[in-house]
Amino acid sequence: MATPLQNAINQNLASIRTIGGQTVTYARGPYKNQAIIGVRGSSKIETADADGASIIARGVDWLFKTADLKLPNPRNVSQLKLITPQQGDRITTASGEIYEVQSVGGDAPSRYSDPEGTHTRCHTRRVQA
Repeated sequence: MATPLQNAINQNLASIRTIGGQTVTYARGPYKNQAIIGVRGSSKIETADADGASIIARGVDWLFKTADLKLPNPRNVSQLKLITPQQGDRITTASGEIYEVQSVGGDAPSRYSDPEGTHTRCHTRRVQA
């Protein structure tokens, strides 16, 4: 049973998807999910070079409802299978921009954005404008 805090988080995330979301295609190799709502965001990436100098960059993150992250099952493409984003997966916007899921600074390429894991944040880089 969801707590009042989790209910509030879910309501806020639903509002974010409604206001800031866009329909994108999520793909892994030849397998695609044609109509998933993603919210584009950003994150600050800070690393150090070999000399110890700090390098700061901005990454493009995508927020998805975890339950929407489904792709055709390779063993039976008529079935959809819940997936965890992996490095190399691709997100394509309606305008044709392509983003590739990638690890950032030694972190995993994705993580849950709330305590219950109802939403997943993917770290990406734009590979095609």
